[in-house]
Amino acid sequence: MDQPLLPQLVDLAPRAGEVCYAELACLAVKFVRLLILCFTISSALLQFKQLFSFYKDSSDDCDASYPKMKEWREDTDCCSWDVGGLTCDTVTGHVIGLDLSCSCLHGSIPSNSSLFLLSHLQKLNLAFNNFYLSQIPSDFVRFPGLTHLNLSSSNFYGQVPFEISHLSKLVSLDLFGDLTFGTLVMEGLVQNMTEIEELSLDGVSMSTIAPGYLTNLSSSLMLLRLRNCGLQGRYPKNICNLPNLHTLDLQYNYDLKCVFPKVNWSSPLRYLDVSVRPSNNSPFDASYAAATSVQQSADGHTFDTINIPQLIQGHLCQPLLQSSTAGVPIDSG
Repeated sequence: MDQPLLPQLVDLAPRAGEVCYAELACLAVKFVRLLILCFTISSALLQFKQLFSFYKDSSDDCDASYPKMKEWREDTDCCSWDVGGLTCDTVTGHVIGLDLSCSCLHGSIPSNSSLFLLSHLQKLNLAFNNFYLSQIPSDFVRFPGLTHLNLSSSNFYGQVPFEISHLSKLVSLDLFGDLTFGTLVMEGLVQNMTEIEELSLDGVSMSTIAPGYLTNLSSSLMLLRLRNCGLQGRYPKNICNLPNLHTLDLQYNYDLKCVFPKVNWSSPLRYLDVSVRPSNNSPFDASYAAATSVQQSADGHTFDTINIPQLIQGHLCQPLLQSSTAGVPIDSG
């Protein structure tokens, strides 16, 4: 060892012990904080559990259902409840994911629910339960980092709260049920949800929403499903210009008139369905041009799946161009 280094090492030795003690103290403090955090989160979740009864028929639409909350037990680390639908951040210990889909839940979520103490939540799935015709809580806005929200087929009822549109980090939003989507909510969604990639609102009443709003959705959008939403008016053909949209499903919107562009199919659209079900009250012939294999439009755009009504004489879609390729309604202008 070089002689000049020896005095430096001798001088450093006592200080090394101080650094070690300081690090141990820091680790101890972090450990205590983690224990307190875990106790707080566990208590909040167990309190949330008390809101529900468990009935198998609450999740009848699931291929397999299980009351995941039964895995939530006192005196255990909540982050060990992985079978119970929880995902924790391995560094901070915060709950960042809660998947209670198909969990046989029967009850409702009040605004003062302890669920909303999970402020670091990023993914929340409550699909396929029975929330007993209660309204969607506006307090979901208390999850500012939420990226995925699924409340579909869970027997929520009424107006979708305006606060939902303030969840600006959402990448995926899935709602289905006896719900109403108002103009203000749509305006907020267009303005705030700039990162949205998947938007599924099947069965949600949107009869007051002008279809033109759809063209203002985020350029990040890849999937748009609005089945049976009561959309009315003229289909916004410019929606085909969304640069990342690959799936567009507008089935069963009887009063939506659509015209598709003859050219400029530059989007990555691969799945397109604007079909309607045959109905005794339907004033038009609901024959279909349907296929599950690769289809081509008049200008050569390729689809994986395309399902569009034909022989409708202009009621729903413009007449099809006579072509030996698969039919796609086009705009002659």
